[in-house]
Amino acid sequence: MAAETTYQLNDAPKLTVAFTSGGSPADPTTVTASVRKPDGTVTNYTVTAGGIVKDSVGNYHLIVTADVAGRWSYKFAGTGTVTDTEQGVFYVIPDWTVTNPTFYLTPDELKSTLSMGAFTAADVDLSVAIIVASRALDNLCQRRFWKDAVDVTRYYSPDDSRLLEIDDLAALTTLSSDDDGTYAYANSWVQNTDFLLEPLNASSEVPARPWTHIRCIPQANFTFNTFFPRSVKVVGKFGWPSLPDEVPLATGMLATRLLRLSREAPFGVVAFDGGAIRIARMDSNIMAVVGPLMKHRVSVA
Repeated sequence: MAAETTYQLNDAPKLTVAFTSGGSPADPTTVTASVRKPDGTVTNYTVTAGGIVKDSVGNYHLIVTADVAGRWSYKFAGTGTVTDTEQGVFYVIPDWTVTNPTFYLTPDELKSTLSMGAFTAADVDLSVAIIVASRALDNLCQRRFWKDAVDVTRYYSPDDSRLLEIDDLAALTTLSSDDDGTYAYANSWVQNTDFLLEPLNASSEVPARPWTHIRCIPQANFTFNTFFPRSVKVVGKFGWPSLPDEVPLATGMLATRLLRLSREAPFGVVAFDGGAIRIARMDSNIMAVVGPLMKHRVSVA
């Protein structure tokens, strides 16, 4: 069985299998295949109605659409006249373009930092390290640094009638509330008349920061209903207005450390194509870089 190790997102990998009996090509009575995506979805295929194509005696292939980034696995199974299984894995590289802001660094940027040039043998490791590092920084900071591409609706249950903490908000479209438990959200709030977004100067900072609170104006028409849960509806783009420079820097530092750990490099050195990259401990440095960006700030010794 032969298959490419890596594919780009939305490529069409051709998965192949060769069945033999006594050293010669032979056809099983039935041939099936199962493909597992990175999100856990499993799809089963057959020859008669499911996409598996017979190329010649004992040789079959299946073409799938690599529509989810990450590690895929697959297994061919033959039964009857030939009983055998063949399995493999391949990796789908994420879309690193500006249309996908959820990753804070690209493999090419990390290669440049590590002076790896056009070296491609470690592309999968680089991709995995960047993905893991990006999500680890989100978890560490208790927030994400990319914003929604389209409006998203979120609901909140206030515990204060005049101040509401919300998720990081980059752009507000509408704010409405419910007073009677019908969840019709009949109260339409007007910004700077009924409420203020805080921090007040968040959009003026460099880089711009998100709004994290909604405060009722004293003379406003409404207050937050603390009796009914889920009484406030916020529609807008959540996340950060723009990516702070600290985040790609910290992502590269953490991804480099993850590369070193995954390869179990002796003496803190990772070898690439005859060269060497020395990696020092960076945990305290990462904390120093992203500490001020944490939702609940911590001091860095």
